[in-house]
Formats: sequence, structure tokens, C-alpha cells
Amino acid sequence: MCEYKDYNKIVENNDLINNLCIDKSFGIYTRNYIDNIFMKQYKNIDYTTIIVDFDQLKELNIFFGYENVNSVFRKMFKEFQNDHNNVTIARWFYGDEIALITTGKSKILIDEFRKHCSKYCLTFKVLVVTHVKLDEIKIVS
Repeated sequence: MCEYKDYNKIVENNDLINNLCIDKSFGIYTRNYIDNIFMKQYKNIDYTTIIVDFDQLKELNIFFGYENVNSVFRKMFKEFQNDHNNVTIARWFYGDEIALITTGKSKILIDEFRKHCSKYCLTFKVLVVTHVKLDEIKIVS
């Protein structure tokens, strides 16, 4: 049986991990999670990484406000994640670049993600589709 002080340490560590691994604005994983946890847990699994860049995010934030835009993104990502349990979603470099990591078919996933985003009037460009390790991805602007 776990002593109370041990339980508190577990809770504190779990809170720390969540703070480092969950992006509070969008409610999705951070790059830190991908680099330090996902890559270790799933290193032997074949997956595809799709990086998308949302259009006009800065303008949306200015017009509607950061919290309103973040709320829409949180809802949209949660719904998509619930419908696609083979997809991990993470913030990549900046706020408008999102990584979709999947074991499924990338073309189908991109089409489904585009359709899902369109319900919220959001559009994006696909920057990278790759089968290489995540730490090998380099985006050149």
C-alpha cells in the first residue's frame, strides 16, 4: 500500500509531467512530450508525421481574441482526437504549426482533418508528410 507522502509525490510528478507535456492553450501535447515521451514509448512502431500550418491564426486571434480562438481549437482537436484514436496531435514549433502523428494512411487523415477543420472555418497548408523519425524533420521557411 502506498503511503500518503508517496502518493503526494506521484501526484506532484504527474502534475509536472502534464504541465510540461500538455499545451494549455490548445489542450494538445507539446513538442516536449513528443521528444521525451512519445519517441521512447513508440520507437518501434511505424508511423507517419504530418505537419500542418494553420492559415491566418494571428489575424483570427486579433479579431476574435486569443481565448476565443484557443477555445475553438481545443474543442476541434478534442473532437478529432476522439474520432481518430490512432492519431497523436501536438503543437510543433509555433502556435500555428501542428503535428499529426498517425499509424494510419496520411492522405485519408489529411482529408478528414481538412473536412473537420472546415466545420470551424479553419484552413491549413500541409508542410511535411514524412515517415522519418520526428527529430529528423526540418522545416525551412
